[in-house]
Formats: sequence, structure tokens, C-alpha cells
Amino acid sequence: MDEFLDDEFGPSANDPSFDWPRYQAEVATIALAQASLGAPPATLIAEAKWLATRPSPALSTAARAAKDARLRSFSEEPGAAASRPVIPPSRIVVPRRPAIISRTGIGLEGLGRVVGPADAKARKHSLDRLEQILGPRDTGSSIDRHILEGVEEAFDRLAGGVGEWSSKARMGLEALVRLTDRPALRIRGGHIDVNDPRGADWRDRFTLMLGTGVIESHLGSIGRIDCDGMHVGTGYVIGAGLVLTNRHVLQTFAAPVPRRTGPDRWVLTSDAVTIDFAERPSSQTADTRFRIVDVIGAGRDDIDFDRIDLADLDVAVLGVETTNAAAKALPPALPIDGDPTSVDAGKTVLVVGYPAQPASLPTRTDGSIDADVTARLNVLFGADYGTKYAAPGDVCAAVGSHQADTERRVFSHDATTLAGNSGSAIIGALAPQDIVGLHFGGQWLTENYAHALASLRGRAPILADASVQWTNIE
Repeated sequence: MDEFLDDEFGPSANDPSFDWPRYQAEVATIALAQASLGAPPATLIAEAKWLATRPSPALSTAARAAKDARLRSFSEEPGAAASRPVIPPSRIVVPRRPAIISRTGIGLEGLGRVVGPADAKARKHSLDRLEQILGPRDTGSSIDRHILEGVEEAFDRLAGGVGEWSSKARMGLEALVRLTDRPALRIRGGHIDVNDPRGADWRDRFTLMLGTGVIESHLGSIGRIDCDGMHVGTGYVIGAGLVLTNRHVLQTFAAPVPRRTGPDRWVLTSDAVTIDFAERPSSQTADTRFRIVDVIGAGRDDIDFDRIDLADLDVAVLGVETTNAAAKALPPALPIDGDPTSVDAGKTVLVVGYPAQPASLPTRTDGSIDADVTARLNVLFGADYGTKYAAPGDVCAAVGSHQADTERRVFSHDATTLAGNSGSAIIGALAPQDIVGLHFGGQWLTENYAHALASLRGRAPILADASVQWTNIE
């Protein structure tokens, strides 16, 4: 094990007091699970784990107390998020969507939406807006200055049309696209702040979308699902005592009996499974927290935690108490848009859920964490994970567009999401502005996937409850 730590993390003074005979098998198992994603064990972080890399409480305590700092990677911070891993694109059973190619040959998603790179006015406008978000470069952090310098370099490269792109230039242009075109906006006081500089490019569209009052009326019925105090996903109310989420979220706190595929029933493995509708769930939000007490139904097939198969139905309906310990009533059920054309390609949608700190990050060829991605996440989210966000985007591919979508019930979108968003509500921007989808996964810098609820109408018995309200049906 000493050699293993030296190989994976680099040489360091070991801790002879650490109980290796007791923990070495568990440490090796966690390292193997991380390696199964194509990520080295050094990319493990204590602040976020996925199901297969979560340590036992005993190992977590021992690793945090160890004198060998490398062992902290195998611990878990109390209250950290348990989530799905980041999935390497090679493990996803869908064809990759073609990247948009610039005239300099650099493939960057969304590049076609960068306006007037050679236009001095547009350049100044974009840089001024970024400085609003990041702060003045002379007082900001080194990461903030790196981003701003990268944006300037990216503009220069686009204007010149020649030369090699540095990693800074690539990152700057990508950060610009993501920050101004695909924001993630915090929800506070039941409202989405249309004046947040992160959403500047969406301000006019947000003003129109939110002007009806319908979208913001839905926000209170979307909650964070926790198990034993750990954030495991998102869900939303769809009927009398019914919450919709993903089957892979369900699999973190319930066991299928007697088999994983086509089970006869589900057994909750914890008595402390809850959904909290607060915007910032915590130990102090008992008024908005409700116990999940039953599993009404779920997709037939077991969901693999380290790959995405679009043929699977990653859906689960949970039974939840309708009055909680604080004598508060469950929020109202959200209406579901029954028109399948509401998720046609190009339609604008809004993803509402609780993004968690990622369990792992993309790595470079040398195994080091991609600092550019880390910087972008820090700009978008800071350290504010596990709270309620709204993320706008567009439908990239309609139902049935992907060859792997053999059941014709999946669409893709490009809104900003992270682990923890699993089970998020996807709201249509156009009338009736009701729920059109259930988010369940995605690929870094490529696209996200969701079930089109209209495509499940009449085909998924778990959505056949009489209290489920369908709208926009001809």
C-alpha cells in the first residue's frame, strides 16, 4: 500500500499508526472504483463522493485523522454530497454530438453564439460584463485574471484567424460562452434574479418567461432528496403524496427485491430519506422537509452508475408524507405538459434543481485535474453547491434523435447541470410553461439527457395515478 500511494499520489511520509490491515481492502476497492471511470485515485476528493467511492464511517474517520495527508482523499466530509460520477464520454452509449467548429479549427460548443469577436464594441461589452461577475482584474484572484486574460487572447485569435491556441485561450472562450450563454442562477425568495450579471444574455428572455408568473409558481414544489443527511438528488411533486425522480437516485437509498431488474418491490434501506423544498436545505429547514416513506414504482432495468444507456427508463415515483412533523402540507403537484412537441429541437427550457459539488473532475493526459474546468465551476457556483438553481438552455436533439434512444423517450439539452441535478424538473419556456422533462445525466462539455414526460404518458404505469395533472393535450 505504501508503494501504491507513492505511485498514485507521489512520495510522502507515511503514517505507521494507520490501521492498514483493517482498511487496505476498502482503500483498494475505492481506488479501483475511481479507476473504472478512467480517473486516477489522486482525483478523489473528500468533499464529494459517488456511491462506489464512499468510505465506511470508520475508514472516513481514520483517514481524516491520519498523519499521511494522502489518505484524506479516501475520507468523506460530513454532509458532503453523494452523487453520480462524472462519466467519461467513451463509456456513454450514445453517439457524440458534432462540435461546432470555428474557422481556426478549434471545436468549442456554442462557439457560433459568440458575437462579433473582431468588433471592438462587442469585445469591450463582453469583457466589462465578465469583470462585473469576477471583479476588477487588479483586485481579483489569479484564477479570475487567468479567465479575463484568456478571453482577451481568444478574441485576438478569432480576429486574426491564425496561430496556435493556448489552453488559456481555449478556456477563456469556453468560459465566456458558458458564463454569458448558459448561466446557473440561484433561486432566492421564490424568485430568479433576472439582473444577475451571469445571466445578462438571458435577461430579456427571462423577463418575458417570468412575466406570466407561472414558472416561479412552480419553484416551491421542487426539492432536494437526502439520505441520512447526504444530498443524493433532486425530485418534484407530481401528485397527491407523489414525488418524481430518477431510478438511479432511488438506488442510493432503496433495494430492489428480489432482483435488480424487474423487482417485485423496493425496500428503503434508511429511515432518514427526505425531500426538502427549501432553497438552502439545512438542519434548520424542518418546516420544508418531508419524509419519503414508500416507493410507488420505478423503471424496470437496473441503472449502471458508471455508464448511461438511453434505452433505460431512469424514472422513479416515490411516496412522501403529505403533512410533515412541523404540520406543514406538502407543496402542490406540478402540472405536466402532455404535448411531445414541447421538447422539439431548439425549444428553450429551464432546468431547476440542486447541483452538487462534482465527485470527480475531467483530467489531462498526465492524470492531473483540468484546472480550466475547475476555474469555470468556481466562477459559476463558487462554493455554493446543494442549493436551488435555475439553468436555462435549449433542446439540442428531440426525442428519438439519438440512435441509442430505441424507446423514443429521451431528448438532450445544454443547460448547465452537475451531479445532484439528477431528478431535476425541466420547465418549458413557452405556454403553458409546465414540466416537460426529467433530467437524468450528461457528458462534460457535450450535452445532457432527460426523459420527455409527454412520451411517457400512457406508456409508463407509474405515471398513471389519477392525481397526476396533464396539460396541453389536444
